Amino acid sequence: MKYWNKGDKTEEFVYNNSEVKRKLDESSTRMLFKKLLRWDVINDNISMIEFAAGVGRITKNVFQKLKFIKSIDLLEPAIAFKTKLEEIKKSNNKIENIFMMTGEKFVFKKKYDIIFGQYFLENISDFELLSFLIKARDNLTPNGKIIFRENVVQHMYIIRDTTQMHQRVRSIDIFNFFFKIAGLTVVNESIPENKIPIDTDYTFYEIVLKKENFA
Repeated sequence: MKYWNKGDKTEEFVYNNSEVKRKLDESSTRMLFKKLLRWDVINDNISMIEFAAGVGRITKNVFQKLKFIKSIDLLEPAIAFKTKLEEIKKSNNKIENIFMMTGEKFVFKKKYDIIFGQYFLENISDFELLSFLIKARDNLTPNGKIIFRENVVQHMYIIRDTTQMHQRVRSIDIFNFFFKIAGLTVVNESIPENKIPIDTDYTFYEIVLKKENFA
């Protein structure tokens, strides 16, 4: 958290001054949501929450422009981003609430059609991951989906431990293990068509989940 509470709180800071990466990221997010709508994986008139919203870049540049998204709540633990998020909320009537806290501490007040997070899971422990998945599952609408966009490694996981951040980058097998325990079914796991250039140790994945059908 110390890392995110430093810097100039701009989109450039969050994406390490790479406009190419930002545009690819936003384009691939837009393509994913439109594809899911076209496949009837998600419905029109969506209520959603974005975890680890940062400076609100994805909501500002993507979600607020998608007509089938009707309302958005944002959650971000870094207090340094609060002013930026409030500025975006003033110019975006889709944003209903801003919660300044960690995803692990967040208590759902309502159910959502989409629970979305990007570069979120790598910042929580295995115990916090399982706890969050169960909590998210229980707060989906009947046709709701959980969507993650995350770095993935090939085997087990890599722990990146620096003075600034402590992160766990997991493999798809590790993720699927936790999804199964949490009572979630994988709808889609794929690499974006327009891949975002990242560290060669990682692959960027889009993961879509739904509640497991126990019937």
